[in-house]
Amino acid sequence: MAAVARVATEDRGTPNRELAQLGEQIFDDPGLSEPPGLACASCHDPARGFADPRGGAVSAGAPPGAVGFRNAPSLAYAMFTPPFSAAGPVGGLNRDGRAATFVDQAVRPLLNPAEMANPDAATLMNKVAAAPYAEDFRRIFGADVFSDPERAFGHLREALSAYEQTDEFRRFDSKYDFVQRGEAQFTPQEAQGFALFNDPEKGNCAACHPAGG
Repeated sequence: MAAVARVATEDRGTPNRELAQLGEQIFDDPGLSEPPGLACASCHDPARGFADPRGGAVSAGAPPGAVGFRNAPSLAYAMFTPPFSAAGPVGGLNRDGRAATFVDQAVRPLLNPAEMANPDAATLMNKVAAAPYAEDFRRIFGADVFSDPERAFGHLREALSAYEQTDEFRRFDSKYDFVQRGEAQFTPQEAQGFALFNDPEKGNCAACHPAGG
């Protein structure tokens, strides 16, 4: 998995394990799209660094023939993305920075007609209420949680957010990460490339892709 810089952000703490496990079930559920068949994991495949395994310039949605206007970005290490700032611009989620948090980020794909295509929160939450993990949802958020679709939708996004901040999304297992920890060394050619990457007079890649530990 490709390494990324550990951008300095607020400490998000350790996600609630029970909530994260619920979020994982939601993330993997292909029954939540309209029509059924597309899960969050379909476009953010854990085996492909949480990116779209299908390739292509744009990602296909649940409705026949539907495509988005971008390829689904990887969610790996996304928890380290700082809030959006016009100074740069930098930060933010949803490619263009419109979402400040994972809770905000989850709204668009679930309701976007070119993605999971649910027309509204009530339609989506009716599906969740009939899912195998619905009882877990009720146990965590209250027996009457599905009586208010908007409130339930907010809790669903909380669960997804908790899952997307677990260690599964921040493995730090590339050679770069091992080098940063002093557990491996770059080859001479790799070291030369890393120097070029950081040299403001040459590659200067680090200006947009900080390589700090």
